[in-house]
Amino acid sequence: MFKKMTFRGKITLLVIVLSMLIVVATSIVSIMQIKKGVTESAKVKIREISETAYNMVDYYGKKAKSGEMTVAQAKAEAEKMIELYSYENGKNYVWINDYNNVMVYNPKRPPHSDCTKTQGPDGKYFYQDITNMAKSGSGEFYAYKVVRKVKGGPKDGVIVNKISTARAYKDWNWVIATGVYLTEVDEIVNQTVVIILAVNVILLILIIVGTKFLFTDRVVGQLEQIYNNIKNSSERVLCSSQELNRTSESLAAGSGQQAASVQQISASIRETSSMIDRNSENSGFAAKLSKESQQFASDR
Repeated sequence: MFKKMTFRGKITLLVIVLSMLIVVATSIVSIMQIKKGVTESAKVKIREISETAYNMVDYYGKKAKSGEMTVAQAKAEAEKMIELYSYENGKNYVWINDYNNVMVYNPKRPPHSDCTKTQGPDGKYFYQDITNMAKSGSGEFYAYKVVRKVKGGPKDGVIVNKISTARAYKDWNWVIATGVYLTEVDEIVNQTVVIILAVNVILLILIIVGTKFLFTDRVVGQLEQIYNNIKNSSERVLCSSQELNRTSESLAAGSGQQAASVQQISASIRETSSMIDRNSENSGFAAKLSKESQQFASDR
C-alpha cells in the first residue's frame, strides 16, 4: 500500500507519523514530570502541616513546663487546637497517638482506641510503622494503602494509596502525624492529562493542515527531484560496483591462466635442462670411449 502512494502522500504520512511520535513522547515525559511535581508538592504540604502542628503542641508543652498550666490542661488545649488542622474539606487531618499506638486524637477513630494491630490491605501495620519511624527518626515519609469509602463507590470502600509524615513529641510520648491520599494527586494529574491531550490533538490537526499547505506542487516537485537524483546516483554506484566486481573476477581468472602458463613454461625449461644434462653426460662418455680406443690402438 505504501509503495502505491504518491510521493506527496508518502512525505505527508512521514511527517504526520514523526509528529505523532514526538507528541506522544513529549506527552509521556510531561505527565511523568507533572505527577512527580504534584507528589513532591503534596509531601511539602504535609511536612509543613506536621511542622506547624508539632510547634503548636510544643507551645503548650512549654507552658506546662513553665507552670502556667498543668500537663493535663496543656494536653487538652493541644488536642483542641489539633482539631482545627483539617484540610482538603476534611479529607485530610492531623492525628495524635502515643508511643503504644493508642489513639489520642483522630477524627476517624474513637479516643483511646488501640491501633497496634490495625492493618492495611497491603499487609502493613501502618500505625506501628509510622510510630517507629517518628520515634527513631529513620524516615520522613511513609507510603501505604488504606481502604477509603468513596461517594458512589462500593460499600466496603476502595483501596487507595496514602503517604504520611510524623514527628515525635518526646516530652509527652506523642506522635503527631498527618497524611494525604494520593487519589487527590491522581485527580490533579488526570485533569492535567486531559488538558495535555486536548492541546496535542489541536497541535496534530495544525500539523496535518500545515503539512498539506506546506508541501505545494512546487515544493513536492523539488523534493521528488532531489529524491530521484539520490536514487539514480545510488543506482549508478550500484552498477559501478557490480561492474568492478565482474572486472575483478575477470582479472582473477586471467591471473589464474597466466599462472598455469608460467607453470607449463617452467616445466618445459626443467625438461630441456634435463635433456641438456643427459646430452652432456653422453658426450663425455663418447669422448672417453674414443680416447680409450685410440690408446688401445697405439698399444697394439
